[in-house]
Amino acid sequence: MMNQRKRHLSHLYDLHAEAVYGFLLQVAQVPEDARDLLQEVFLRVSQNLKRVQGARSPRAYILKISWHLHLDHSRHRQAQQRRERRFMEEQPKIYEITEDPDAQAFRHRLQEIMAALPQEQRAVVHLHLWEDLTFDRIGETLGISPNTASSRYRYALTKLRHHMNTLRHQL
Repeated sequence: MMNQRKRHLSHLYDLHAEAVYGFLLQVAQVPEDARDLLQEVFLRVSQNLKRVQGARSPRAYILKISWHLHLDHSRHRQAQQRRERRFMEEQPKIYEITEDPDAQAFRHRLQEIMAALPQEQRAVVHLHLWEDLTFDRIGETLGISPNTASSRYRYALTKLRHHMNTLRHQL
């Protein structure tokens, strides 16, 4: 039974993968995304093999799966880009105006230093320090692994430390 299932899935892949990939490449316009989506499509096909077999047109059914996965992927990417833009545009409370000119100068310089960080590092620093998120949650929010979030945070702190030491020596 399992071998028959594998054979049928392999047969469907052989018949339709090229057409599905061409479709996904056309709508996604990014080869890496099209390849990732192609894998996801045939994973879904394997999970719904009886439905695909029972469809009037297996190719049309598989293309329908492809379209819906592409839409989900696009929505996810757009939402992620909106979140990243919002994070980059938000000004943390640390930058609020104060009566003390030295404190204001320090905050202005800190804002410049933060702006000089790569946006990926800035996002992680903001989420960790101002939103108090763990690296696991930051990873979920930004679509990266917790280890990547932690590394970006460490790299950012190293850069911030260097700039702050330079600032301290200037004062």
